[in-house]
Amino acid sequence: MKLASLTLACVAATIALPAVTAPALAQQQQQQQQQGPALAFVGDGLRFEIWGYDKQTSEIGGYIIMGQNQFPYIAKLDFDTGRIVGKFAVSKGEAYDFDAQLAPQGEALTFRTGAKTYNLVNVDSPGGQSQQPNNQPPADPNPLDPNSGGGNTPSNNNPPNNNPPSNNNAGGAPAQNAVEPDFDEGFAALQRGDGQLAYQHLEPFAMRGDVDAARLLGVMFHYGKAGMPVDGAAAAKFYKIAADQNDPQSLGNLGVLHRDGIGVPRDGKLAADYLSRAANLGEVAAQFSYGELFWVGDLVDQDDVEAIAWWMIASESGSRQARDNLSVVRREVEPELMQKAESRAKELRAQIAKIQDIDAAAKRKRTEESMIEAMQGLDDRMSEIESMFEE
Repeated sequence: MKLASLTLACVAATIALPAVTAPALAQQQQQQQQQGPALAFVGDGLRFEIWGYDKQTSEIGGYIIMGQNQFPYIAKLDFDTGRIVGKFAVSKGEAYDFDAQLAPQGEALTFRTGAKTYNLVNVDSPGGQSQQPNNQPPADPNPLDPNSGGGNTPSNNNPPNNNPPSNNNAGGAPAQNAVEPDFDEGFAALQRGDGQLAYQHLEPFAMRGDVDAARLLGVMFHYGKAGMPVDGAAAAKFYKIAADQNDPQSLGNLGVLHRDGIGVPRDGKLAADYLSRAANLGEVAAQFSYGELFWVGDLVDQDDVEAIAWWMIASESGSRQARDNLSVVRREVEPELMQKAESRAKELRAQIAKIQDIDAAAKRKRTEESMIEAMQGLDDRMSEIESMFEE
């Protein structure tokens, strides 16, 4: 599961807390080693773990870890908005409020306390493993105290990372050597032009449904990138994995493969279906290509109004090809046809906005369901964390 960028605004507050004894802490750490957190985020030397979930109150609990320091927290989670509001204890009798915002995809978390910001990524997504905080104690005895030094300013997050095994091979794809799959290494290999190594690292992620990995491999085989030959069948296979999860670029590229018959049968119905879905999700290249499909009219019924309307949408989205086509069309077609295209483009704008809202809501729903599933059976752990905040 991926969790996207979080913004936390923390305000210092003091509440009465009991001391956490060394034996109790040791026992908690031993339980953690045996069970593991339901979700965890790492980055900038900090780790944020979710250990417990109370279904009745929608509260989550867990630990914030920096070096050898471990701070318990309890927070309220709003599944509808993704907002998290809670407190973390930094010492006996001292705790701080924090406010967090989970984004729909779940791949990152930005933890802010006072003037400090920590950018974290989900350990179960590409990049997370490489950002695990080390085990050295920080120089600051209270690293999360907003009044003390430490922390970092916001920075760009790397794509998330996990290392799953896989025995799947793509048709026409290179044979795999024994490498430990690593998303970041695969992406770096792709940029260096080493397609063989990129495939070995990225294919396991793609086969377990990682959209980014599937799209990258699809593009690599589609256009013969990184020293690999063009392989339409392999490209279609990987695009399909991402397209089934409504990835706009993969939908559009899969539509182009079916339009041109590259590695797959030339099929106007499939081409139109994939290009339409991508265009309605805002993929600019697909908006242009979908319009072109209607202008040419060899795979679908020829429709100048529909073609021009989609080129208007694509031009507004930044397509230079669409803008160039429109400049020619405006000189050659009747004004009445352009007026009809303008009216159709207005309808399309409303249609696109509605479809994108539905898609965003569906992604939020999938994230909520994934989080609830990950937190099943955590009520007992929650009671242990809550006990640390009792008078």
